[in-house]
Amino acid sequence: MGFLLLALLLLAGGERDYDDDTDVDFVWSPASGPVYAYKVFLSVDGGGYRLAGATRTTSYRVRGEDCRIYRIKVQAVDARGNAGPVSDESDPVIVVLPVRIDLRKGFNLIGLPLRPEKPLTSHSLLKREGIELVSIWDAVRGRWISAFREGDDIIGPDFLIEPGDGFFVKAADAMTITFKGAPVEPEIELHKGFNLISPPKPFPEHTSHSFLRSSGADQISWWDRNRGRWISALRSGGDILGPDFPLRIGRGYFIKSSAEMSWSPSKRPA
Repeated sequence: MGFLLLALLLLAGGERDYDDDTDVDFVWSPASGPVYAYKVFLSVDGGGYRLAGATRTTSYRVRGEDCRIYRIKVQAVDARGNAGPVSDESDPVIVVLPVRIDLRKGFNLIGLPLRPEKPLTSHSLLKREGIELVSIWDAVRGRWISAFREGDDIIGPDFLIEPGDGFFVKAADAMTITFKGAPVEPEIELHKGFNLISPPKPFPEHTSHSFLRSSGADQISWWDRNRGRWISALRSGGDILGPDFPLRIGRGYFIKSSAEMSWSPSKRPA
C-alpha cells in the first residue's frame, strides 16, 4: 500500500499566524490510500517532534500556551497499523494572548512585551484616557525623555516605544491597559551605564540573580510602586547581593552595565 500526503497543513494567514486564542487548529489535505487515522507529531519552540496523539479527521487541535511556537508533522496509518511517510513540517503558529497591565494611580514602571499591531508611541499612549505622562530613558545620552498631557494638548516628543523597552507611565487613577501584537525575542542591547529594559516574553526561570549571572550586568532594579522605592540586586566580586526577585512580563527594570553588551532573554540562567 502507499500513502501520499497532499498540500501539507493549510494554515490561514500564510507563513506565520498570530492567534489570540489558546486553541491552535492545524488542517491538512487527505492522504491517498486506505487511511484509518493520522498520527500527529508536535514540536514546541523548535524542539524535537514527539507523538502528540492521533485523529480520524484531517485536522488536529493543540492547546497552546502564550508566546509558544507550535509546528506539527502527520503520518497516515491504515487499519492494520501500516504507516505511510511522515509529512513535512507545518508552518509555525505562534500563540499570542493580549497582555493586560494593571496600573496604580501615580507612577508605574512597565514594559512593552510584544510588537504591537500598530506602532506604540508616547502620544498614542497619552491619547488613552487616564494616562498623564510617559517617560523613557535614553541610555545613549543618559537622560529622560518625556511627554505629558496638559489639558487637551500633548506636550513633548512623540517617541517610539520598542519591544524590550521599559518606560514610566503616570496614571490619573488605577486602570488596566492592554497590548496586542506579535511576540518577539530580540537581543537586548545594554549600553555602558544605566539601561531601562523589559523582558519581551515570559521567562519564569529568570530571576534577578540568574539575569546578573547570564548577562554579566552589574545591577538590576525594579520600582516597587506599593512602597514607592527601588528594589535592587547587584554583583559584588563573585557574589550577588540583594533579593532574588522574578522577572515579570510587562514590568520595566533598570540595568547597570560596566560595558557594552547584548543579552537574549532565551539565554539559560547560569
